[in-house]
Amino acid sequence: MVNSGTGAGVVVGGLLVLTVPEAWRWCWAGFALAALLTMWWADRSARWPSAAPLALGRPVGPRRLRALCRPLVAAVVAGAGCAGVWTFGRDLLAVEGGVPTRVTGLLWCVLGGAGLLGGISGVLVGRIGLRAAWGATVVVAAAGTAGLAVAPDDARVAAVGLACFGAAFVALSGVLIAWGAHREPDSAPAAAATLFIGFTVGQAAGSVLLGSLAGWVGMPGAFAVAAGVLLASGAAAEPRTAGAHRGPGERPGVPAPMV
Repeated sequence: MVNSGTGAGVVVGGLLVLTVPEAWRWCWAGFALAALLTMWWADRSARWPSAAPLALGRPVGPRRLRALCRPLVAAVVAGAGCAGVWTFGRDLLAVEGGVPTRVTGLLWCVLGGAGLLGGISGVLVGRIGLRAAWGATVVVAAAGTAGLAVAPDDARVAAVGLACFGAAFVALSGVLIAWGAHREPDSAPAAAATLFIGFTVGQAAGSVLLGSLAGWVGMPGAFAVAAGVLLASGAAAEPRTAGAHRGPGERPGVPAPMV
């Protein structure tokens, strides 16, 4: 549910920029201030334990990092694939597709609104298991990315593609939380942090690589590659023998994490 807040921010940001486009710098400054105030409020409202290991679990050491190898690889590769839409999505629609700027802004609001649906990722993992949930989310994200590559000039196709991508992006980040808890139930928060760092590193690397690739094969070609990278991340899903239908905790006797 926390991750789906990103979608709300995208919607609000898109509407603000559409309403007062000349004040986008002030909008960005306002978002930064809101983030700092929220962080301050959360820090003041929370009770921080004196013994962090009791509340947060043991830190992720070399042995635990090996246990996270599979989901970490999946996170890095999926992050690289997701970089296409986040970094170059509007350029693809506006430059390659000729979609008007205001329409691309509204389409970005569609992406953010669909991201709110990603909050159900915990339910998804509980119903179909980690393996199927990861595979489903990366396939939907890849389909949305490929849709933009195939028809960047069609706003209706773009709306469907961005909606698929927005919902899948938030959902797969939630699946990563559950995956980390499955692999390291005693260090679930630290495991989630490790996977999210990998996801972010993948996005940063993907932005650079896809941007360079676009200069060779064009933006639609780079988006097709991004979709393929997302599909490739599905190969790192949990093995079938991992008890894929036990729910978010995925281990007998381990409470399901809140996703």
